Amino acid sequence: MNMFMGLWHGGIVDGSAKGRDGYPKPPENPLSADRQVQLLQEAGLPDLLKLPGYRVIVHPEPLDSRTIRTTPGRIAASTAPCYAEMIVDDVILNQNVIGGSGLRGSFRFRTFGLDAQAIRTFGSWTLVKLTAFPPKPGEAPDRAMEEIVQAFRTSLVQFADTVNKPPRTKH
Repeated sequence: MNMFMGLWHGGIVDGSAKGRDGYPKPPENPLSADRQVQLLQEAGLPDLLKLPGYRVIVHPEPLDSRTIRTTPGRIAASTAPCYAEMIVDDVILNQNVIGGSGLRGSFRFRTFGLDAQAIRTFGSWTLVKLTAFPPKPGEAPDRAMEEIVQAFRTSLVQFADTVNKPPRTKH
């Protein structure tokens, strides 16, 4: 998970991540890779993505973005005819003066038939607004942490909804 402060240097997330005076310290690793795996396993991805009969296999180590972007074929060594990949490319916690706080997710989805090459590829960003994160000075981080978890769940649903929309056609 990355933390980013956009628009101008010195905002809450940027200032707190860099330990500047006057900024609240952010919770340590608010959405770890292990927690993301747990949330992915709980999400019911085959149902969300309308892939009945599919099962979720999670890579033991997160893939680097270069591997995600440049691998033309299947990432897992599988020859199954019903094979799809949904990849969490990046999760970014950001805040800026105009847009406020939000959790951005970058996701990629690929489906394969019998071939090694994808028959459909799709990638998109999601954005879920946050109101409790970052926690205010003196405030317990529990509510903010739960909000991030719920935002990640919501971003999975947003992405699945986008994947399931019929493709646009040219008129």
